Amino acid sequence: MSTITIPLFAKLADLYGYKLFFNLGMSVFLIGSFLCGLAPSLSFLVMARLIQGVGAGALGPVTVALISTLFPIESRGKALSAFAAIQLFSNLLGPIAGGIVFASFGCSSVFYMVISFGLLSLITIQFARMHRDQTKPTSLKNIDYWGALLLGTAIALFIQIWILYEKYG
Repeated sequence: MSTITIPLFAKLADLYGYKLFFNLGMSVFLIGSFLCGLAPSLSFLVMARLIQGVGAGALGPVTVALISTLFPIESRGKALSAFAAIQLFSNLLGPIAGGIVFASFGCSSVFYMVISFGLLSLITIQFARMHRDQTKPTSLKNIDYWGALLLGTAIALFIQIWILYEKYG
């Protein structure tokens, strides 16, 4: 789901502010995580993961843009490099930590663990000072909704074809 929503959220964040869409995306992601932890059935879990995906679709492009606005140009490269390194180590160590938490405390605990990190991010970003104002006055008329819908549909179909190809050859 995040792959489908990334282009739309990236455009909206460009227009209305990265911090706003970071807060929105993280909040939706955390709600999805909480619902995943409560999931009584597989179908409920899938729906909660879809909600998580919508939130993640906002977080992906907005985080890099937000870092670019938080740091002056002289230190922006270092900040983006640090973010990339943290993301790399998170991708390497996250599954290991998640596996340990899962084995020790059960499936729901993994989702609740994610909530603690997300809340920390939400609190931290509230104290961030923007280096420059990135909002641009515009209207929602400037957004290509049909293009976003077609792109989302094309991505979803491509992913489905890929899954079916892997399954049936």
